[in-house]
Amino acid sequence: MTESCGLSNYSIDRGRARVRVACGNLPAGHAAHLAVRVEVEEPALRMACAHALSSRNEVAGLLLGRPPAREADGRFLVRVSDYIVGQAVRATPYGVTLTADTWALAHRTKDERYPSGEMMIIGWSHSHPDLSVFYSDYDRFLHCSFFPQPYHIGLVIDPVRRQSDFFVYSTALELVAYRYPWPRWTFEGF
Repeated sequence: MTESCGLSNYSIDRGRARVRVACGNLPAGHAAHLAVRVEVEEPALRMACAHALSSRNEVAGLLLGRPPAREADGRFLVRVSDYIVGQAVRATPYGVTLTADTWALAHRTKDERYPSGEMMIIGWSHSHPDLSVFYSDYDRFLHCSFFPQPYHIGLVIDPVRRQSDFFVYSTALELVAYRYPWPRWTFEGF
């Protein structure tokens, strides 16, 4: 089944953007082992959340940002600045597949939005409606296969339970989950 959620023309006033920070408040001794620090611009997070809320099936999209830079502590600073809705996906309530058409449309959208090439795909997002947030074996396979760089990130959103986790690489290149609480505005509406 191919699903289009109709959000491809969704726009957010970027002038009101605020930054949400993830992976910055891990327990003592844990943060140093992460390969990245993640910052998320609010319009990108709103888009990912709205997309997750748009369907009872799983949905997916791609996270965009400028090329990550190394910080003084050796970690990459990954800033999510935009979100591309995954179109032409095969979706069910328990899984989503990014097809060749999904990738082609996403790259075309990225190139149209950023013709000078200043943004790159830095990760992916998908939803687990009412399943909680976790990486299945298949999710881990996809992440490691298509997002193998230490700065690549994944975001899983459960729009029913209002939960989300970022999945980031540790310095040992193992995927680590970091619970990212939904901002208050998601409960108040968009």
